[in-house]
Amino acid sequence: MKTETVVEAARLIDQLHKLDDFLKYAPANSDTLTITFREGKYSKSLSIKDTATIVNIRAMVGTIRDDTRKAIQDLGVEL
Repeated sequence: MKTETVVEAARLIDQLHKLDDFLKYAPANSDTLTITFREGKYSKSLSIKDTATIVNIRAMVGTIRDDTRKAIQDLGVEL
């Protein structure tokens, strides 16, 4: 495998672990979702209290997780 492929696979695997942890450990019936955007030492948080939005975001994270798994497998890495 090329170095670039290994680095990209490692980055995707790290992302996959974070997505899995979010889906596994986030409270199932949460009523608030807080998203934090960071750039260096600066950050800004956004809290959402809309249940439908929270459910949609949880589903979106699941889709991103599935897409990440496929991208890792497309690189030739078996999970």
